[in-house]
Amino acid sequence: MEKTKWIVICPNCESEEVTEDEYTEDELYKKGFLLDTQRKRVIKHCLPCLTNVNRRGYP
Repeated sequence: MEKTKWIVICPNCESEEVTEDEYTEDELYKKGFLLDTQRKRVIKHCLPCLTNVNRRGYP
């Protein structure tokens, strides 16, 4: 597998950012990220969305 840069997208606010380092699919699977391999995207909540959810009392 080749290493590529991935786009990290938040499912809440839909903000996108490109990873600084390059990763393979296997490395990201081992880290436990949800991947959209067709579009080379990692689905992960951003920090503001995580803190807002925690403040509302959700787990």
